[in-house]
Amino acid sequence: MMEDDLQTTHKLFLPPSTDHAVNGSALPYLTEAHLEKMGVSPLGSRLQILHSLRKLWHFSPESMKVFNDPIHGHIELHPLLLRFIDTPQFQRLRHIKQLGGTYLVFPGASHNRFEHSVGVGYLAGCLGMALRDRQPELCITKQDVLCVQIAGLCHDLGHGPFSHMFDGLFIPKARPGKKWKHEMASVQMFDHLVQENALEPVMLQHGLRLPDDLTFIKEQIAGPLESAVLDSTILDESETEYLWDIEGR
Repeated sequence: MMEDDLQTTHKLFLPPSTDHAVNGSALPYLTEAHLEKMGVSPLGSRLQILHSLRKLWHFSPESMKVFNDPIHGHIELHPLLLRFIDTPQFQRLRHIKQLGGTYLVFPGASHNRFEHSVGVGYLAGCLGMALRDRQPELCITKQDVLCVQIAGLCHDLGHGPFSHMFDGLFIPKARPGKKWKHEMASVQMFDHLVQENALEPVMLQHGLRLPDDLTFIKEQIAGPLESAVLDSTILDESETEYLWDIEGR
């Protein structure tokens, strides 16, 4: 079945790709709109080409980082994700307990936000790739999947000491009346991480569109940004609140 798909894709894609001088480095960034401009029709053929190319395209093992995850075993992460992981802001999560002070009562509950975030980033990628492969009509790109993975990785950047004990117990006592959520702190820390480590050029090199994809990532972490809510003319806040009002874990 796979061989038949490859032969069909070869017949459909080879002539237009040759005419437009499409080389291997451009393959992972092709979209349905690109294929349409190249004269590939009908829509079903364009979707079949994209689906087959995405199955074939893999980064070389040398460019991927293997993590030995205690839950998922050996997992591979994209080199762009490594640039986020290898920052002081992300490494800080190694020192924040996932379950607050629970480890003082249950010695085995000593895992941290670092390994949790790596696992969330991995699972977010699995979800994105499953949707991409099973529903090619959605035209989910590799960059879309990367954005979802980055959001999964960075969703807990804003946690304070002892995780939810910090925002649930410490903040109300230290700053009574202050509205503070770790999700918004995560967005602020994400902005700081990107700027301090000069990651915007790296994100552009991997095909992300800025600033749109930065907004996309941050809205996955904390829901729609305040400016987006204020600019919305379709639904008022009461009608959209349920879409995003999900407490972090």
